[in-house]
Amino acid sequence: MIKKILAFIYNKEKKKWLIVKTKEDAPKTHGKSNWFTVTGNVEQGETNEEAVKREVKEETGLQVEETYNLKWGSIYTWQGEVCEEVNYLAFVKEGKIILNEEHEAYEWFSVGDFSKKIDWTLNKKELEGILEEGVKKKIEHTWTRMDDCIVKNKIRTKFINNGQVNTLDWRKTNTFDELKGKEVNQVYGICFNPEGEMLIIKTKKNWSLPGGTPEQGETFEQTLHREVDEEGDIDIENLTPIGYNKIGQTKNGKKEVFYQLRYIASITKLKKQTIDPATGIIPKRKFIKPEEFLYYCPWGKPGEAMMKEALLRRKSIN
Repeated sequence: MIKKILAFIYNKEKKKWLIVKTKEDAPKTHGKSNWFTVTGNVEQGETNEEAVKREVKEETGLQVEETYNLKWGSIYTWQGEVCEEVNYLAFVKEGKIILNEEHEAYEWFSVGDFSKKIDWTLNKKELEGILEEGVKKKIEHTWTRMDDCIVKNKIRTKFINNGQVNTLDWRKTNTFDELKGKEVNQVYGICFNPEGEMLIIKTKKNWSLPGGTPEQGETFEQTLHREVDEEGDIDIENLTPIGYNKIGQTKNGKKEVFYQLRYIASITKLKKQTIDPATGIIPKRKFIKPEEFLYYCPWGKPGEAMMKEALLRRKSIN
């Protein structure tokens, strides 16, 4: 497996992002000509951070003042080789840009214009959200999320933490009957108001869907009713299964599998907010357009597939 880095280049003074265009005659290096950012292999003996600084210097002539690990990347194949690429921010000093032989043009953009211009195959709203959080250095989780673009017939993400690899597979379904008796540790809801907006909740640092862990003797539907009331102070109806995440992890040397369920639901009542008994605080609640979900909740390809299924299923039952 080839270790690679991808560097999003940011100038604090300009508050803008650098985008570069590859030459038409460099297909063996970067494929077709496109607007992208700096990528490259991690050379033997280098750290990822050292590779970021070297690649940015070689391809743009700019000096990197600081790197920041976005805890995010992808696994893909290129020219028959499997590549594992981790994404970084590269904070650069003001300076003259000297493009290398692979590139023919460059521009500086705000994050919104940058995301529109870049040839990016993943969700662009998610990209904007991660870059904005990265600039503020607010990505604090310990694991690195790797979008797996190799596995066939599955929507999979890997989470890597100190060499341990956990997997998350998204599967759409019409019923959770097959999961009764199995370990389910989450029941979450995509809850729509009459205007078609969806509810997200922030109890600690990050936005998420409302929901939680089943208590003994509860059905999955009872869990969701209770949790969205405790966290969001809402009443819901028309609970409809749309899919689940199958999580595979190794804990204390043993492989474990558990499940995280996803429903869609209709909000019937929005009540005055109260303290969530699980956290002792009043959570923040926010209604957003469904297309904004990955901006607030960067859940990668499984999150994108989940929202696609949620909108399709909501349309079919309305």
